[in-house]
Amino acid sequence: MAKKNKKLSIEDSLSNLESILKKMESNEGTLKENLDWFEKGISIVKECQAELKFAEQKVFNLVKSSENEFDKKEVK
Repeated sequence: MAKKNKKLSIEDSLSNLESILKKMESNEGTLKENLDWFEKGISIVKECQAELKFAEQKVFNLVKSSENEFDKKEVK
């Protein structure tokens, strides 16, 4: 049976990124391990950026729709 990729929360993703950074800063990994960690870190950063962009758009939409509601209430 295939594993489903469970999407982590942004907080869990940032925690994983911090863990990767600590491993890299320890200077105990091989070049290959560091490259793998770096690649994983970049992937996590991209996922977090996408999640933040989604949240930003959602806030923008909520504010925009609220402005329209307030404008309508002032007219009445």
